[in-house]
Amino acid sequence: MHIRDLANQSVCILGYGREGQASARALEEHAEDCKITIADKNEEVNVGEYKAQLGEKWLKNLSKFDVIIKSPGIPPLPEFNEVKEKLTSSTQIFLDTVHEAGSKVIGVTGTKGKSTTASLIAAILKEDGKDVHLVGNIGLPTLNYLEHAKKGTWFVMEM
Repeated sequence: MHIRDLANQSVCILGYGREGQASARALEEHAEDCKITIADKNEEVNVGEYKAQLGEKWLKNLSKFDVIIKSPGIPPLPEFNEVKEKLTSSTQIFLDTVHEAGSKVIGVTGTKGKSTTASLIAAILKEDGKDVHLVGNIGLPTLNYLEHAKKGTWFVMEM
């Protein structure tokens, strides 16, 4: 799902940590007239001007949203079963958006050595004169980099 597809949609962001906040910023910037609601288990989280479902009621009425962006730290929960067709992630939105722009993504996964491997790949590409950005778990959330997505750009993503 390209981020622009979320324009004029009712979107719930599950979790308002680093990824959730980056999702909200990206929606504000790239999805015109998107209606954002923050859902977080922490009832003390500061969501600013956004609508919110906090504390015990954070997972109530999820079916009323067009799209639900689940932050990576939130485990699969039974409440998601009835809305699984509406669930997506910031990673999926990033990958779809930068792919359409003509960018390339190298994803690095595993248990150990991801940061070292991703950093090394990024350094090699940069040394070769490529426009490269190191993203994902190693740095800022991926949605912070959407404005860099264009043909010829490489993203090395620690996943």
